[in-house]
Amino acid sequence: EPGSTFDAAAQQARLAHDRNFSNYQPIEKPTAVKLAGVDAVMFGGTFTLGPLKLRSRQYMLTKNNKLYVVTFTCLASQWESYIGGIEESLGTLAIGEK
Repeated sequence: EPGSTFDAAAQQARLAHDRNFSNYQPIEKPTAVKLAGVDAVMFGGTFTLGPLKLRSRQYMLTKNNKLYVVTFTCLASQWESYIGGIEESLGTLAIGEK
């Protein structure tokens, strides 16, 4: 949600990407989602590393005053073959109460 802590954290992470990967191109705007039953934010983009064109997606959430970041990165050309497995894997994520 715009203006939320998650939105601010996602914007900061995106800025870090921009600094570390000058060719980072956001293609998924920060979007509110549920992850492991917790409010989270998701965003993604593409970038190159040497000859490789990569695509990444990050999920950020907080629980019990801890920040969790889940990142998936693969060859951009293979994204469609991985996205189903990525989403399935996210469905198994559990974050303890401690």
